[in-house]
Amino acid sequence: MNLNIDCVRDVLLFVENAEFGRDVNGSNFLAAYPNYTNDDFSYTCLKLKEAKYLEVVTKSMHPRPSVIKVKDITFEGHQFLADIKSDTFWNKIKDKASKVGFDTVKSLSVTAINLIATSLM
Repeated sequence: MNLNIDCVRDVLLFVENAEFGRDVNGSNFLAAYPNYTNDDFSYTCLKLKEAKYLEVVTKSMHPRPSVIKVKDITFEGHQFLADIKSDTFWNKIKDKASKVGFDTVKSLSVTAINLIATSLM
């Protein structure tokens, strides 16, 4: 499965805007962002957990884990989101990415986004 960097940004924005102490799950995220699937949400959350951007509760299921809820955004997650939060700046990042050879935002890594954001600052 591909990591959709737009979904990464939207998940981080949604979690950051959630009421303090309130867990985020696939149902309430997908109600706000119906253009994504539950697989998009789960995969993105798992990858953001690996990157230490989110605290995620999972349930082991064969053949892959399932996301039960997102408990919180980490300090690192807040820092990354601060760099990509502005819609104007986000569009500049995606424009720059297309100019350096990325066909689609889906092919970008979180590291690439960080590098492009840093170069634009």
